[in-house]
Amino acid sequence: MSLPQALLLRWTLVPMCWMLSTCYSVETLYASIALVVLTVTYNEWKAHSGHWLVRNTVNAAGFASFEVGATLVAGYNARRLDEVAISSVAISAGIFATTIHAQDFKDVDGDSAIGRRTIPIVFPSIARYTVIVPLTLWSIGLAFVGSLNQ
Repeated sequence: MSLPQALLLRWTLVPMCWMLSTCYSVETLYASIALVVLTVTYNEWKAHSGHWLVRNTVNAAGFASFEVGATLVAGYNARRLDEVAISSVAISAGIFATTIHAQDFKDVDGDSAIGRRTIPIVFPSIARYTVIVPLTLWSIGLAFVGSLNQ
């Protein structure tokens, strides 16, 4: 498949997916639209190659929009998320936003060569702590949140 064919397929599938989303609810459609907008922002508008904060935020929001749509489809009410679902999506987005840059450590040379501004490049002396500290805090925080539900 050529690149033009892949792009045609991609953009043909988007409205089809949106139509399918409307079979569940308008809220599911909104989640699907958000996912497409965030994907375009990340890929075509180059959020992936800009500032690490923008990249992490767009990544986390993309995962959150996918999770909202999937939870609406799989849940008992396709029009509304309950408190547990909202908390779960928010926590997941927070984890992604604060730890997804862990994948940037393996390609510092390549990222530097193309001008990306990742945390390991921008903050080389403290970069490892930007993963260890959030992971520790999320682990402790989630243990606490889990104990509240018992």
